[in-house]
Amino acid sequence: MAEAEGCHAALHQTPTTHIRETQMTRSTDVSECAGRSTRREMLQIGGGLALAAGFQGTTASAQTNATTFTVQSYASDPKDVDAVNTHWFETSEGIVVIDCQRLLPEAKHVLGLVQRLGRPIAAIVITHAHSDHYGGLPVFRSAAPDAPVYAVETTLRTIRDDTHGFTAARRRRHGDRFPTPETVAANAPTHVVSHGDRLEIGGIAMDVIVLSAGEADATAMLHLPEHGVIFPGDFVQNTKIPVPFHSLETWLAQLAAVDAALSGDTLAYQGHGVPAPLGAQIGEMRVYLELARDLVRDGLGEADVLSDHDASAIAEALVERFPFHVAGGGATRDRALAGVIARIAAQQMRGDTAALPFIG
Repeated sequence: MAEAEGCHAALHQTPTTHIRETQMTRSTDVSECAGRSTRREMLQIGGGLALAAGFQGTTASAQTNATTFTVQSYASDPKDVDAVNTHWFETSEGIVVIDCQRLLPEAKHVLGLVQRLGRPIAAIVITHAHSDHYGGLPVFRSAAPDAPVYAVETTLRTIRDDTHGFTAARRRRHGDRFPTPETVAANAPTHVVSHGDRLEIGGIAMDVIVLSAGEADATAMLHLPEHGVIFPGDFVQNTKIPVPFHSLETWLAQLAAVDAALSGDTLAYQGHGVPAPLGAQIGEMRVYLELARDLVRDGLGEADVLSDHDASAIAEALVERFPFHVAGGGATRDRALAGVIARIAAQQMRGDTAALPFIG
């Protein structure tokens, strides 16, 4: 825990009004994470690096040997539901896009930023089946109908069939800014990836790590070992209140397994928050989830329901320990914490145990 607490400052930098380029080598202090911006114009960084600023843009480049590998990112306006990231990078065959935003207007804005590079979209990856990552997929499919869209089989089915009702709920809430269930189904991912697969696109090797049901019902993480970069979806969430939709215990097992398997210096471009070293993010995630689990367990005791008083006390303890964490999905922090605490309590009462961390 002491190590995770030591990473606190690296994860919670105050957002600035400019954008910095960060170079990552094995000897670099990678706690220097990319800043965020509230400016809307394109910025030039360093040697002509174009940065998509949008409402809140981030960029970072990971440098290995003499080659610079650049990831560009766009974070949607947090005032409109919440901030969610889309990432993209260039290969010799074109651009690879990771996740496609929630709302259609945001997806169209990101597509415009991608198209400014003057390269075709070579591939799209949907990390998991939460609507803030796939809602804008029809925009990208329309612009690049021949580009493969990669996802785990579970993710493909969940998006196509709206298994959890996410698409219908978002359509009701956002109207025409979110696609219809029919449009989502018609534009579902086209290519299935499995744990242990290696994608080779334009000279870039990407190892697929598939997580079982923890935060999401399945997650495809892309690890680029030659560049020290990973795209983990929502497996780690920098300063966002974590919601164990399926199994807190499995999520904790996954955090431990990935922490043991990959270098902590790997730069993680996750679905929410600024990029930061994977090890630091995993450390803080484990502390948060373990504390939440233990507080709920103590509050339940031998009872089969958590009292309102105990739930409020747990929420206060989490806010005191993690004051920087914000809610997702447009919820207030109080509402988000109440939902997380109730979800953890329900999982504990049904005997939640850790499943195998990976699928396949």
